[in-house]
Amino acid sequence: MSTDTALTLFTSFREDIREFRELVISKSAKTTAAIDELKAAVTELKDRVTDLTETVNNFRANRDHFLEQDLEANMTEFPRARADANPFKDVEFSRDVSFPVNDNGSQKTPSWELFEILGKEIIGEAKWKVRYLNTFKKNARIYSDSLARRARCKLKLPSDATWSDVDPEDQYIIVDILEKGIGGEYPLKACVGQWGAKVLMVKAFFRTKGQGLVEPAKKSRSATNAPSVEAGSQASTTSASPADAESRPTGSSVQR
Repeated sequence: MSTDTALTLFTSFREDIREFRELVISKSAKTTAAIDELKAAVTELKDRVTDLTETVNNFRANRDHFLEQDLEANMTEFPRARADANPFKDVEFSRDVSFPVNDNGSQKTPSWELFEILGKEIIGEAKWKVRYLNTFKKNARIYSDSLARRARCKLKLPSDATWSDVDPEDQYIIVDILEKGIGGEYPLKACVGQWGAKVLMVKAFFRTKGQGLVEPAKKSRSATNAPSVEAGSQASTTSASPADAESRPTGSSVQR
């Protein structure tokens, strides 16, 4: 191979290397620019998602606030026992009473027995009296049924809707209202996961089936002075009209 041929081949090789480097640099620059554009797009998308999430959260918070106001508006106050007749008055407790279980570890069937267990857990079996539960049954049934009817109307639920058909966030609002309404008359706030209030609302939604398409009738003066529903009369509460079932419990219904 002559010197001129070798020089020509070497020059051609250098030129190929130069062109290859320029091609790599060009492609790399375009790739870098594309990556930068993609990063910018992702950042913009994140900002939009953040703004949208904030908007949705604000909307939900406002909705929840107004729902809570609507449900609490003109609610009949839960009957209050005399200070010296309330066994739970001034009793300190935390939310640490779990859902009662059977000997085999399975959860007990929801019934009023659960609330007897709850009451004994808070004040002790030695201080427990059956009338505490009887009074609570009578008043809690009326109060929770009234709240269930309001929830059916405000949430525009089908007449056959059950508690499980209620949105979980709305469930939280409802059980929170129930716990606050009952307050210190019974220690529902000691229930882990609010199981006590949830059991009451499950039963209340069952009793008020068919009462969710119209607002409960406003109570007349005669309805306000009507006698309370007796403890244990679940069947009569189920068939009662909204006005009848929502009659205000009189002071004599607090028998603690």
